[in-house]
Amino acid sequence: MSGPANALVPFTPAGRFSYADLPPDAARVAATAADAIRNVQIAAIRDVGEHLLRAKDVLPHGQFMAWAKAELGIKPRSARNYMRTALWLKDKAETIAVLPPTILYALSAPSALPEVVQAVVAAAAAGEMLDVRRIEDQLCAAKCDEAELKAAQRRNPGLTRAKLNARKAKAMRAHTGRLEAEQATQARQEQEMQDTLRPLADAILASPGNLAARLAKAFANYSETRALVALLQSALREAVQ
Repeated sequence: MSGPANALVPFTPAGRFSYADLPPDAARVAATAADAIRNVQIAAIRDVGEHLLRAKDVLPHGQFMAWAKAELGIKPRSARNYMRTALWLKDKAETIAVLPPTILYALSAPSALPEVVQAVVAAAAAGEMLDVRRIEDQLCAAKCDEAELKAAQRRNPGLTRAKLNARKAKAMRAHTGRLEAEQATQARQEQEMQDTLRPLADAILASPGNLAARLAKAFANYSETRALVALLQSALREAVQ
């Protein structure tokens, strides 16, 4: 693979470094270095994975991981990541290889949801901007959805994703309905309270001695309508006793 990575398909890395405050020459050198390093990383993943696959094919059963650890200091998980990603990249356009290694590992993992992987591959092939943070969020959401489905299937083995989604949608509609009912009840209660207080407010405004201004000053610190109403009710009870 040659040329800067973002010459193939531009992408937005998570936590992209801002070069705006750097001198132009420093920004150019650092950005070029970042592109070159990404290229080296991806090429290394592909080359190391292919070499590991060739060695695995010829080593006796059970010897491969011991060889990788002794000769290369590579842990089993890393070796599997290299080999799986190298295989996965074989039938992919070069455009997908501009993604960071962690994203490639995640996309090539058996647990990656096919719909997410297909969408990313299609976007890369079409030359679209690849947003790494968005891909990470999609993969994470898909993983959570899969875990949720498996947990639900332990309680109900016949449950499908479609049925689970339908249940969740029904629960969401019910929750939304309850919230709307609570908001309507609260609005009705507030309106009833205002209707109850309106005659009192009119009487206060019509009273002599600027009573309205004095009451407004006295109750300036009461932001809660209910607290103010309770205080007024108490004052009225004392006044008529």
